[in-house]
Amino acid sequence: MKKIFRFLQILFLVLLWGGAIAQAPYCTPTYTTGCTFGDGLTLFQLGTINQAIACNGSPNAWYHDYTALSTTMTTGTAYTLTVQSGYSSTYMSLWIDLNNNNTFDAGEIFVTGLNCAASGTNYTATITIPAGTTAGAHRLRYRTEWLAAPGGPCTSQTYGNSADFTINVAAASFGTLTGTVTNSVTLAAISGATVTVTGYPPVTTNAAGLYTVANITPGTVNVGVTATGYVPYTGTAVMVGGTTTTKNIALAPSPKLGGTVTDASTGAPVVGAYIKVAGVIQTLSVTGGVYLTNPLPFSGLQPVVIGKTGYDDFTTNVTLVGGQT
Repeated sequence: MKKIFRFLQILFLVLLWGGAIAQAPYCTPTYTTGCTFGDGLTLFQLGTINQAIACNGSPNAWYHDYTALSTTMTTGTAYTLTVQSGYSSTYMSLWIDLNNNNTFDAGEIFVTGLNCAASGTNYTATITIPAGTTAGAHRLRYRTEWLAAPGGPCTSQTYGNSADFTINVAAASFGTLTGTVTNSVTLAAISGATVTVTGYPPVTTNAAGLYTVANITPGTVNVGVTATGYVPYTGTAVMVGGTTTTKNIALAPSPKLGGTVTDASTGAPVVGAYIKVAGVIQTLSVTGGVYLTNPLPFSGLQPVVIGKTGYDDFTTNVTLVGGQT
């Protein structure tokens, strides 16, 4: 019985000790001089947080616990941080405890040494919470130092101030990209075109030229469209979580280049001359010096070189128009 009681005592102490470790508090940043001369931030804006910061506070004059103030940030979305300092050459770094282990780990720094070169001036940085971050509340900390970036989230610094805020992380909701692909000349729908959003499986347009790509993470994505007989399209789309973005795309029909190659001295047709468009040989001249390329995968002003052994190259620029020869 005594052994059982002793075992229960030890188990209870182990549980208490483990709980104490799990609840270890965040370190408190310290400074030797602090913001006495105006060093440090005087304004911190991020999302719905808009906090003026004075050179006072508790537990010391240079640290503020603003964790009662919070803003929501969606994973994968870029947010603009705006700060002002009270003294020139104030450098700021910022951490977010993504794994909520009460420690600002090396991989949790989001801003490193942002230089507030002049006092009372807005300086900005972009913060994006990575996909996969656990939803819920996370602690954010900034620190400043004069003339150099702070040495860390917990180190003793000379000049500056620090504050903690709360970030409520929300998982990103996905967006949908849809639209129609048409012929830029005839405006007719193009069926069978391949639409590719980088990082997602390609889709094919239906008989009405319609395409839909679902479950896209919010942000700017690259979009490419290809179809036989048309110049490929590349562009971007801005995706917003929980909404459908419409992007209609008009493809230019592939142009062709044709003509006749002749001897500049005699006017006789030249057979076997190569026709190089945009640096690539597209075809050779045949009987009568005639040539005609296959549909070209580009349009607009393009360099053309025509040549054959025993002749000087002929070079020019030609404007290729979609659907025309």
